[in-house]
Amino acid sequence: MRIINKYIIAAFALLVSISAIASEKSSSTKVFKAMEDELERNMTQLELDDSGTPFYIGYWVTSAQRGKVAATMGSLVESSLSDGAWCSVNVKMGDYALNDEKYWDKVNKINHNDGYFSVPLDLNYDGIRKSLWIMTNNVYKGAAEKYKNKTEQMERQGIAVDDLPSPDFSKEEVKETMQDELENEISKVAFERNIRELSAHFKNFSDIIESDVELNYQHIMHYSVNSEGIKFQTPYRFYVLTVNATMLDNNNHTFNQSLEYYHNSFKALPSVDEITSDINLLVENMQAYKKADKYKDVYNGPVLFMDKAGVDMCYSKTFKKGMGLVGNPRNLVFKKKEGLVRAEFKTWEDYISKKVVDKKLSVELKPLMSEYKGQPMLGSFSLDLDGLVPEETTLLIKDGMLQQQIVGRTPTAIQHTSSRHKRFYVQKNSVSHKIAPSVVKISTNEVKTDEEIKASMLALAEEEGLEYVFIVKALDCHADKAPVSYVKMNVSDGSEEVVSGVSFKYSDRTLMKVEALGDGEYVTNALLPDYAEIENKMKRYKGAPPEILEIIKKQMIGIQGTPISVICPDALLLESAELTGVKNNIKSASRVVPSPMME
Repeated sequence: MRIINKYIIAAFALLVSISAIASEKSSSTKVFKAMEDELERNMTQLELDDSGTPFYIGYWVTSAQRGKVAATMGSLVESSLSDGAWCSVNVKMGDYALNDEKYWDKVNKINHNDGYFSVPLDLNYDGIRKSLWIMTNNVYKGAAEKYKNKTEQMERQGIAVDDLPSPDFSKEEVKETMQDELENEISKVAFERNIRELSAHFKNFSDIIESDVELNYQHIMHYSVNSEGIKFQTPYRFYVLTVNATMLDNNNHTFNQSLEYYHNSFKALPSVDEITSDINLLVENMQAYKKADKYKDVYNGPVLFMDKAGVDMCYSKTFKKGMGLVGNPRNLVFKKKEGLVRAEFKTWEDYISKKVVDKKLSVELKPLMSEYKGQPMLGSFSLDLDGLVPEETTLLIKDGMLQQQIVGRTPTAIQHTSSRHKRFYVQKNSVSHKIAPSVVKISTNEVKTDEEIKASMLALAEEEGLEYVFIVKALDCHADKAPVSYVKMNVSDGSEEVVSGVSFKYSDRTLMKVEALGDGEYVTNALLPDYAEIENKMKRYKGAPPEILEIIKKQMIGIQGTPISVICPDALLLESAELTGVKNNIKSASRVVPSPMME
């Protein structure tokens, strides 16, 4: 009887598996059928007055399972799993050379963006078609009006198509690619068990006044068709585990430190034992920070960044839009007094073939690299969201000289074809698309050992007559992102002292003078936020204290961005950088009643 039951169970499991595969195929068939039917209808019937029909329509449907598990002191505070599904529509009037792209009418205030709209969670055929119909209608009206205004203004000012520095939309290779759904790893029971266990470990530390452990994850499937004949589906998934802890310093001010782990598989995350060990190190680091003297000075001189500490600085600022490695095409702008003019703003596009970082540095993209030295690359992909296969290697900077930027199908004056890096941009409640990097390899043509780098740093300090120099070290743990410590090293005897309250001032010229780079490599995964967008939003808080600005920025960023991976030298010595000390040193009143964990 047991043998029969065993075979029955095995047969049932097989049927369930076959059913799931059939359901997946059925789902994608329905999605593509809805998109293709609506695409064919709108390409032939979409016309308003004398505006003409569009030359291009693109449809995207993205479905995602999004989850969050959070716990504090061993108890769950949130465990949610929800589905989301959206469609996106792109309509273009004219042709590849001249269309409604790259134009901004400041007089008539025409709003025209690619539309995003929700679709039924079960990806119902009729529901998808209805959503696409509504969005296509709205986006088409804006595109038609924008194109009409653009061409009229160009004709009025005698601007011909050949006068434009680049086409408005690039023509790319048509391809059909179907990538299978990734294995479903979602197991709320396992997630909850691990997160509860990790958060309970904080019960062992009475001086931690607040703590939480959080797991955010998304499983994404993306479908796309367009009028050029491109048809594809591509999956993606990621997991972000964060550990947060808060403590009081000696002035009764709260300070927070955190650990962040990024992976494309739950199974690839460090084990509970490994993360527990990291939590022990985190608390030790916070206790040392609490006892450390507050830095109250201003420092200008060499700064050495080790391992994790230098990674964020190497990539985060250089990949912002415009003044960085992500291209930002200049629009034609219609103004009331000047008429039609080309937008003027700072952009690295003007620095092609010129120096943008120190000559020791080179930067390239390797999107097809799925792992490096045994570590999975979160930023790897084989098909971008325009359905284009990326190059194996794209060289952005060679020996400090800018070779090209990352651009999409809307070209810049210099680059007329796509870099094939249209990527997922994940947020708390949605999934959108942005032009962004993938696997970033930062290399150098000159390397030094740790001993040689420290010798170079001390030589620079002696030239400047400095009594001490700074070394920035990250917590040595399994996390991709960990707290950094600012260490003052005495030039005369080499003694080291951790100080707190130090702020590093980054500028566009920070990486222009790199004195030395390490002979090892550091590898990490991350989510890259849209820093340019965040900086614009931060302008409204101008004048607020630096510590408040840092909290606001951290809240804005949250768990959002494009999944990327970074490979870079394990040490980075800047010839000169500015560090400033803490300004708020006023003692706060102590808690009226101490934490119950201290009793």
